[in-house]
Amino acid sequence: MLVLRCTFLWALFFHIVTVSAQPTKHALIIAIGNYDPATTGWPKLASLNDVPLIQTVLQQQGFMSQHITVVQDVDATGILTAFQKLIESVQNGDIAVLHYSGHGVQLQDDNGDEPDQLDEALVPLGAAYKPEELNTNHYIRDDVLGKQIALLRHKLGPKGHLLLFLDSCHSGAGTRGNGTARGGFPPLVKSNYSPTIPPANPSQSLVDNPVASRGAGDEELAKFVVFAGASSNENNFETTANGKPVGSLSFSISNTLSQLRPNDTYRQVFARIRAEMAVIAPRQSPILEGDADYLFFSGQLVKQEPYVEIKKVLNNSTLQLSAGLVAGISKGDVFALYPAGTASIKEERPVFEGEVTAIDYFTASLSLKNPISADFKAPQYWAFRTQQSFSESLLKVAFDFKGLSSESTKVLSDSLSRWNFLSVVASSEAPDILLKNTANTSNVGAFVGEMPYLSSKPVNLEVKEGLDLLKKTLLSAAQVKFMKAVKLATDEIVVEMSLVRAKIDQNNAVVEIFDTPVDTLTRRFSEKDNVVIKLVNKGKRSAYYNIVAIQPDHRIVPVAPGLEDHNDPNSYKIAAGETVFLKNRPIYGFWPPYGTEMMKVFATPQPINLLPAIETQGTLTSSTRGQENPLVFIMKNYHTRGVSNNIGSTFEYIYTITPFNSSITK
Repeated sequence: MLVLRCTFLWALFFHIVTVSAQPTKHALIIAIGNYDPATTGWPKLASLNDVPLIQTVLQQQGFMSQHITVVQDVDATGILTAFQKLIESVQNGDIAVLHYSGHGVQLQDDNGDEPDQLDEALVPLGAAYKPEELNTNHYIRDDVLGKQIALLRHKLGPKGHLLLFLDSCHSGAGTRGNGTARGGFPPLVKSNYSPTIPPANPSQSLVDNPVASRGAGDEELAKFVVFAGASSNENNFETTANGKPVGSLSFSISNTLSQLRPNDTYRQVFARIRAEMAVIAPRQSPILEGDADYLFFSGQLVKQEPYVEIKKVLNNSTLQLSAGLVAGISKGDVFALYPAGTASIKEERPVFEGEVTAIDYFTASLSLKNPISADFKAPQYWAFRTQQSFSESLLKVAFDFKGLSSESTKVLSDSLSRWNFLSVVASSEAPDILLKNTANTSNVGAFVGEMPYLSSKPVNLEVKEGLDLLKKTLLSAAQVKFMKAVKLATDEIVVEMSLVRAKIDQNNAVVEIFDTPVDTLTRRFSEKDNVVIKLVNKGKRSAYYNIVAIQPDHRIVPVAPGLEDHNDPNSYKIAAGETVFLKNRPIYGFWPPYGTEMMKVFATPQPINLLPAIETQGTLTSSTRGQENPLVFIMKNYHTRGVSNNIGSTFEYIYTITPFNSSITK
């Protein structure tokens, strides 16, 4: 009996410890609806009807009522006080949900940290829309919200999760179909507002701290995901549920989370939310940002197979995909359609199949084997590439057999002949990559001239992992060469860039810009040089832009948007004749690898995002950032004759990175 009693007590103790170790789920629901149009200009909303929808579905997901705080019809102070109480109540490893229903608006940027020079803001009770006065003190800007979120993520720690729902207008970058718009007013700016960004310290964006292209993120923060009802340049409308007006995002969240499945990721849940909103709110584009491929309220990362979203339906047998040549797609590629939110297609049956029959740099036309019905909704499906057709080999690879064993030689020869994204040439034909044995007869390294490609270590050809790594390295090389080769030119869009020196304080804030160009002959930078990117639009129309840096070790680094920059691609826009300094992305020093580096600007009439395609070089992988146009395939060269160049422009800025003692500074 003594043994049994001890066993029981131990089991009871283990149960208590296990239960106590479970994370607590917290929620803060903010609903602002009873605006006073007579004194503030903001019309009333049905936001308070969203509260029971969100409360009920959160309780279904294990949120206890004592940990759900509801704040209704309060001013900015009331909202920030509620934030502070939430921060104080959470513990390391907990789960937190923030839900905002109310108006959203864009305000004149007050500190120069926004690429589009407009802050996104929440509209608490008491905030007035009066352009003639421009009193914005009672709004909550994305900068302020971002600071609160950063504090909350820090308190939750790396094992915690924070989910933010924003059911308002202009919510895609910081901040609500067919009903009342939750916002919808023009940006609140002065009548004589000039778009020139004044010198100021950059502040946080809504979702994270901006970092330079060579910086690193903070791994001590909680996982963070944002579901926004509309992109930063869209209105967000109310819909109707049970005869009552409600927020379209809130309604979709309620429906989707009530049917949450055990292995759902944030990305999969958002895909179902977006598919539902395509029916009830077709005029807006919901946005997903953050750590999207984790299980809902779990620290487990789920591998998401690469996919492409459908941009639009051309006719009943042709769809337009939101990625093209730059994303590594070419004529002849075969795609299969699966329900949006599909993580893996290995054990799933496709709904439709088709072949790419026309292509440009950023879109592709998919001709389907079977016609679609009239009720087909593009957001309800994702396109997965099931067969790749390489229209032209780009990468020239040579290898040195000397010293290789006969078995390794055969393995290498057979593998290179199968990899149809490259062609094998003689070492005398100026190959892009030279493969040669290094430490022993079974190890092979990849070199560009005498420099190891991507500082890659020699791979063992006698094991599968070695061949996989070699293939990844060569795919990366093809991607880099294609990125360098893409040339776009049109008189309509001409965006040029340069690096100008700047004074940056210890908090990486830009305090002064020296707007004088660095002479072409002295474009040499070291770890002591602080610079800011300057963009000038010399074209006839506005343009959206992406900037990448191709480092001396041939690695592609996304600069704007960047790896830790969750901003909506719509934010990266420059008007005709405008000059912009990217003070939210300062470069505080140039570090190894040393050598020649290229920064390249892609300017297009429509927003694109190259980040997902280059986020992990050499690996067919999807983005975890959830952009609207996830360009998820490795870039490589394709036959481009006949592709129109008038869709945008490219500009290259080349400089040298050196050790400090050889840098020329001013």
